[in-house]
Amino acid sequence: MVSDDINLYTNSVDKFVDKLWVIGIFAFGTTQAFRCLKNSQIKYNKINWL
Repeated sequence: MVSDDINLYTNSVDKFVDKLWVIGIFAFGTTQAFRCLKNSQIKYNKINWL
């Protein structure tokens, strides 16, 4: 019985970690994309001012 409980626990933890990993990568990717957009907008504005 104890081993079954431990297996269930480790499986749920693994799934939870996988979700966190995916969310983390997604959040990091979106922040990087927003930074790139901001930088390109700043460059574009500088070109417009010239």
